[in-house]
Amino acid sequence: MKSYAFELKVNPDGQLDVPDELLQLLHGNVPMRVITLVDDETDAAEEADWKRLSLEKFFVDYSDADAIYDTI
Repeated sequence: MKSYAFELKVNPDGQLDVPDELLQLLHGNVPMRVITLVDDETDAAEEADWKRLSLEKFFVDYSDADAIYDTI
């Protein structure tokens, strides 16, 4: 099974506007599965929390000796 990742929007008629580049890869009458991931406001907040936590954990063991890597 192949997978393709792309962004699209729903047009005013409720149809999905599939990019032409993807349409060229798809052949008619082939069964496929569609997984829909929708961004929402909580995604941005959650992503910011994960970035903050990652930075906190990364720098918890940072010492003056590690400053040498700041010049690279």
